[in-house]
Amino acid sequence: IQKFIDAKKIDIAATIDHAALKAAGLARGGKDGVRLLAKGELTSSIKLLVDGASKNAVAAVEKAGGSVEIIAPKAVLAINAEKAAKRKAKKGL
Repeated sequence: IQKFIDAKKIDIAATIDHAALKAAGLARGGKDGVRLLAKGELTSSIKLLVDGASKNAVAAVEKAGGSVEIIAPKAVLAINAEKAAKRKAKKGL
């Protein structure tokens, strides 16, 4: 994530969610959501909205002055249902 922040592909002023990661080229699909894992070094203070995160990943984000918010399972189901409805509407169903 830090490499994409440094390359100005991710705006740290806004909450970084699946849509932001997908726009930057760091995520695809999203069927199972975004899981944050501790890999690499983070130096920027960021706010992340993800479906899951390892303890080490959360610690790394907080150490850099940021925060991680985990989407509640009910919210994930609602988001997925909304996406499915949009797909059906787009296909004319």
